[in-house]
Amino acid sequence: MTVTLVINITGDSGFAGSLDELGPETRWWLQALLIGITCSVCLLLGMNLVSGAWRAARRRQAAMETLIMLAMLGALGYSIASVVHGSGAVYFEVICVLLIVYALGQRLKTRVRESVTAKLDADNDSALSAHLIRPDGTVADVAVASIRPGQTVVVYPGQMIPVDGVVHSGTALVREAALTGESFAVARGPGQSVAAATICIDAELTIRATRRGDDRLIDQIHRAVASARETPTAIETSAQRIAAWFLPLVVSVALSTLLIWGWLGHWNHAFLNASAVLLVACPCALGLATPIAVWTALSQSAKLGLIAKHGDAVLSLASVDCVCFDKTGTLTASESYTPHYHTLPGVKWSLDAIQTIVAAVERTSDHPFAVALRRGISFQEEGQQLQVRDVHLLAGRGIAATVEQRDNGTVLEVQIVTSVTPIAATRPATAAVADDRVARLDVLFDSQLVAHIELAETISAELFEMFAALRRQRIKTVVLSGDAQSRVDAIPADIQRGAMSSTQKSEFVKQLKRNHHVLYVGDGFNDAQALAAADVGLAAAWGTDFAGETADIVWTRRDFKALVEALAMSRRVHATIRSNLAFAASYNTIGMSLAALGWLHPIAAALLMLASSLTVTLRASRGQNSPRSKREPWPSPTLNPAK
Repeated sequence: MTVTLVINITGDSGFAGSLDELGPETRWWLQALLIGITCSVCLLLGMNLVSGAWRAARRRQAAMETLIMLAMLGALGYSIASVVHGSGAVYFEVICVLLIVYALGQRLKTRVRESVTAKLDADNDSALSAHLIRPDGTVADVAVASIRPGQTVVVYPGQMIPVDGVVHSGTALVREAALTGESFAVARGPGQSVAAATICIDAELTIRATRRGDDRLIDQIHRAVASARETPTAIETSAQRIAAWFLPLVVSVALSTLLIWGWLGHWNHAFLNASAVLLVACPCALGLATPIAVWTALSQSAKLGLIAKHGDAVLSLASVDCVCFDKTGTLTASESYTPHYHTLPGVKWSLDAIQTIVAAVERTSDHPFAVALRRGISFQEEGQQLQVRDVHLLAGRGIAATVEQRDNGTVLEVQIVTSVTPIAATRPATAAVADDRVARLDVLFDSQLVAHIELAETISAELFEMFAALRRQRIKTVVLSGDAQSRVDAIPADIQRGAMSSTQKSEFVKQLKRNHHVLYVGDGFNDAQALAAADVGLAAAWGTDFAGETADIVWTRRDFKALVEALAMSRRVHATIRSNLAFAASYNTIGMSLAALGWLHPIAAALLMLASSLTVTLRASRGQNSPRSKREPWPSPTLNPAK
């Protein structure tokens, strides 16, 4: 059988091409044996092939299974006809070998797909159970999905934290790489927030849940990625349109090959060559490799902290040649501001009292200024003596509220607004942070000015590194901010525009779109118009809920390296998809031409199809690995901002 198979692969006739030389009885028994072996192989290996072809037919899509089925049915029909007529070649062994090749290829591709989906869902089953502390003090293992806000869980050293919550007791090092990408552990103690899928390293923690166990941040991320995977991208839709005519084209070429070779009087050659045409055709770059590339891109971007709402958003980053940033809350955070208080002479409130009242009013705001103003102020004692009500924004100016001191019933109308009084008018300039890039606020109690606040802003080295890296990718950078122009000028972007309203930002983005593919990065609160106007919108939602965000991509952690890497990764993915499609077009054109000319045996064609399928699938799953996957430091950037 082995010798015969080798002859068949390299020769022109089917198995037992010389069976006519055998006696009728011997020929009948040998053919009966071949039919039995073929039926056994079909039963063992053919069910997946039949089901795959049926699913493709119901979806009206081209599939490798459809082409193999057509070739096998042709071989089976021709062989049965030869048996019935008692003469001619039979191709039962071709059917068996094709099924073996198909089964082998499916097994290998299944392993590739399982590897990809395993990476996509790596943390999906993270911390499915939790140690719940019951009201009577006992500990019970429960499903994490049953946890509700306010319940307390205990986490032992080395375990994964199962819930999003606040540390109730205990202090431990926590490795937050799953969410922040930071490899170094950080200390977390009472009152500090922790997130599910992070690791408690060295001590026991009790944690009060702040979110339901089935609505943790990690769950939101996985739901968003899963939803994006289920939504076809534009390039996948295009591939499906191509696949719609791919099958009719291949069948037409195979039928034409059969008729032409038959018209020339070589029906054996006609059948073999037509089968080879069907078998060598490979639609895998259309139906499998492209979705795998998109899925892996979604997974990689999620690991970088950028959660895409759909696959097109990730692929659109490949075309971005201009990035517009909001400043406050996006490029600069609360940690970027250091407040300096200056009380006016003669006021009756102490500096500590003013700071505490300001912090209490700002507790309801997430603006970076507000976070900076309340940072370091303890509310365990004096803050609890203050009742804050009627908090409201003063459009374009600041915030106002009514504050009541519970111990003596004193009621204050507090305003914290942008300063209109020159600092020099109230104190020597040398005492100030002598820099026009400092934000200045006035604090008024019952309309009386009691203090000035200076918020000195510092620009982190990481920002300079990010802008330098974007320039190396030949991406134009723009900062659009409502902040003062003097402070916006400190950002090392190519274009800086300050004192802009939301509408002005949106109009500026529209102007940029005339010559650029624009990505807008904002904090999602006052940048809705600009996010909608850009080609791609990216909302910065640092570690918060993002299910309601309308941007194409949500940025869940402050890591400027991640944005640069995501842009580079998207370009690699897009290039991989395009090269796979080009390879598939070239391969199918050359392969079908060789098969139609009779230079490719069906089994060799099936092996080539398998090799082609695995090639594009492996390239799709591996083509987007970042060369900076180990997150090594960036090269030292040039710190001079480009004008």
